[in-house]
Amino acid sequence: PYASVQHSRLDRLEEAGNFYDLGLNWLLASHNSKLTLAYQSRPIYSATAQAPTNYHRTENKGATILQYQVFFN
Repeated sequence: PYASVQHSRLDRLEEAGNFYDLGLNWLLASHNSKLTLAYQSRPIYSATAQAPTNYHRTENKGATILQYQVFFN
C-alpha cells in the first residue's frame, strides 16, 4: 500500500490545492512486474466572472486507475 499528498499554492489560484493518491501495488515475477490499483482525488478550478484570470476551486473529482508495469532485463 502507498499514499501521497501534494499541496500546491500557485499564483493564479485563489486558494491552495491538495491532490491525494492512495493505492496498492502487487509485485509479481520476482519484482520484474507490478500491478497497481489506485484512487486519486484532484481539485477542479474555474475562472470567476469578476476576475477571469484568477481561478477558484469548485469541486473535487476522483479517478480510479489500474496499471501494469513490466521491467525487461
